Amino acid sequence: MLNHAESCLFYRPEEASKDPAVLKLVEEQTKQWTEMRQKQRKEEWEMMKAHLTAQEEILKKLMEVSQQNQMKQIEAKHERYGQIISHRLCYVAETSYIYYNVVEFGLLRIGATKDP
Repeated sequence: MLNHAESCLFYRPEEASKDPAVLKLVEEQTKQWTEMRQKQRKEEWEMMKAHLTAQEEILKKLMEVSQQNQMKQIEAKHERYGQIISHRLCYVAETSYIYYNVVEFGLLRIGATKDP
C-alpha cells in the first residue's frame, strides 16, 4: 500500500491541484518565497544605501577639490585680465594726454608752413 506522499506522484495534474496536501505545500512554498524575496530586497536596499553614503563622501571631497581648482583658475584669469585692462587704461590715458597737449596747445601743426 502506498502512503499519501507516494500516491501524490501518480496524480494527474488536475487531481493534484485539488489535493489539500499539495495546496498546503504550494501555499507554504509561496510564503517562504515571498519572505525570502522581501528579505533580499531589504538587504539589497541597505547595501545600496551604504554604498551611496560612501560615494557621497568621496564625491563631496572631489567636488571641493574641483571647486578650489576652479577658484584658482578664476583668480588667475581675473589677475591676468586686470593687468591687461590696466595696461590699456594707461595707454588710453597716455594717448589722451598726448592728444590733449598736441591739439590744445598747438604742439603739432599739420600742414603748416614754416615761418621764414
